[in-house]
Amino acid sequence: MAIGGLVGVNLLGAVYTACVALDDTSATREMLMAFYTAKGLVPDQFFSGDVIDLFGHMFLHGSFFHLVGNLIVLWAFRVTVEEGIGTRRLLGLHFATGLISGLGQAFLNAESTVPLIGASGVIAGLIGAYCLAFGPMTNIKCLLLIGKPRVVLVPGALFMIF
Repeated sequence: MAIGGLVGVNLLGAVYTACVALDDTSATREMLMAFYTAKGLVPDQFFSGDVIDLFGHMFLHGSFFHLVGNLIVLWAFRVTVEEGIGTRRLLGLHFATGLISGLGQAFLNAESTVPLIGASGVIAGLIGAYCLAFGPMTNIKCLLLIGKPRVVLVPGALFMIF
């Protein structure tokens, strides 16, 4: 399953950044920022014509919770969408929505030197594909951990808003 490889790359990026972040010195912070600048999408570099990594930002996350949140939603929606459109199209959707969302954010902040990181655009594209294929009011099962843990049905459109 190709998505397992995408999850693996996300986890490798997270492990690397976590290892660097554990050593909280100015040198390691500079090393981490250099890594984010090299693999993230830096709008200023893109618009000045520098060759940059247009896809690396999709596999980096700013925090553990950012990564876990994206992976949970990926896990929740991926199976249904992949069954509907196939693995190849799902991978195409992954990279297309990641590229489009990254470039869209870069256009909105063209002068920025801050690297864009995260797969939230990919996740939004996956939820959007789910809502288009099955309708925005189609429910997805979620485990609610507030109070007594229970399974609740949540319309796909609510995930779009969230």
